[in-house]
Amino acid sequence: MKTTMKTMAMLIAIGTLSSCGFKRYGDFTMLANGNVDSKTEYQKLKVNAEAVVKTKKIDPLEECVDQAVKSVEGGEFLKNVTVYVKKSGRKIKVTGDVYGIPVDKK
Repeated sequence: MKTTMKTMAMLIAIGTLSSCGFKRYGDFTMLANGNVDSKTEYQKLKVNAEAVVKTKKIDPLEECVDQAVKSVEGGEFLKNVTVYVKKSGRKIKVTGDVYGIPVDKK
């Protein structure tokens, strides 16, 4: 009986630990939720900006991109983006470089 309980505990622990973390879903050259003006010279404002959103929200990928871009003042869009999905499917994570127009702080 004790070995059965130990085996069950080990299986539960392995199952719990293996479901943690994010699985890489895809890479994108650029992600934006708005229009990007091709004539404007945008600058890289932040490298590896990151945002995590629960998938229960409406349009979780759009919300995640918005959070990552808005985390930097003057941010407009993301380049060199990687999208991850939690193995449980409950969260989305986006990492990428934020480009935009720098804001002068005085």
